Amino acid sequence: MILPTLYASSHIRVIEKPPGVGVLRADTKKDNTIEAILEQNGEKGLPCHRLDVHTGGTLLLALTPQVKEDAKQWFADNLIYREYHAVVVGMAPQKITARHYAVKDPKAARVTLYDTARPGAKLMRLSAQRISHKNGLSLVKIVLETGRTHQIRAQMARLGLPVLGDDKYGKWAVNKEHKTKRPQLWHTAIGFKELPEPYEYLNGVTIRSEARFVQNLCGLEG
Repeated sequence: MILPTLYASSHIRVIEKPPGVGVLRADTKKDNTIEAILEQNGEKGLPCHRLDVHTGGTLLLALTPQVKEDAKQWFADNLIYREYHAVVVGMAPQKITARHYAVKDPKAARVTLYDTARPGAKLMRLSAQRISHKNGLSLVKIVLETGRTHQIRAQMARLGLPVLGDDKYGKWAVNKEHKTKRPQLWHTAIGFKELPEPYEYLNGVTIRSEARFVQNLCGLEG
């Protein structure tokens, strides 16, 4: 499998991850992962973050272990811009700001959200903007301020706007009606700000991937 390169420099590479492919071998028992494909192709690249198996779009790779270690700090310091497009069930408001606290249940492979802090809970923050609405569905742009497990799927469901195709947090009957078995979610952009030397040349750079499989879904247009 060829992994399209969207951007490359001496330190990083940004590829377009196809939906249906995992990122890390540790996350799946299958060999159909970005790590395995890179190895099979003889390509350099160390994934710096996760995307759900069914989510496609921009994926940041480090070209050395040191860059990967530095990238962990970029994410921790919120120096990475992460934008998604999603099709959600319902009429989304024009603008959304969401803040929740998540408790992860590893056995159930899901998170439970609360409105107030509690022991063991991690803060989740995102903002969103409606792009279009049709036939009971909305296309929204979502910007993450934190990066947590299942964050978009869990927070949008908590807001009463579950991601179409998401049976874990969403509405099974609606997913069946639209014959959609995968969450309609795409990582459309990744960008950089205020990075220190020797990465300052990346500041202001935003790499984009067109959300092909969601933008024209059910008559929605971006």
